[in-house]
Amino acid sequence: MRRTAVVVLATVIMSLGIVQAAWAVGGSVTIRFNQATEVFHGKVQSPNAECRVGRVVKLFKVTADGREAQGKVRTNDAGTWKLELMHAEGNYIAVAPKFKGMHATCDRLASSTLDVM
Repeated sequence: MRRTAVVVLATVIMSLGIVQAAWAVGGSVTIRFNQATEVFHGKVQSPNAECRVGRVVKLFKVTADGREAQGKVRTNDAGTWKLELMHAEGNYIAVAPKFKGMHATCDRLASSTLDVM
């Protein structure tokens, strides 16, 4: 009887770990542009550090034909990122692609559109 209880308890604990790993961790990514320095910058925010630190952020220019990749960077320890782009003009978005870490799956994040004139 005691052995059955231990096996059942171990099974429940393992299944909770599987369910937790299956949940994706959300968050947000912001985008700003500094006209003087010609630098795009922003921040990835998430309740999970694994989804913030070292996260890839891709910068896209939004055109009538779709999106054009302008570059990609990684966030620092604070979750901030920056990318220099000379002569930027038009609509841009920042995207942090879906990421599977060791302890969490991080959702794909997209910023709002930023109009640079």
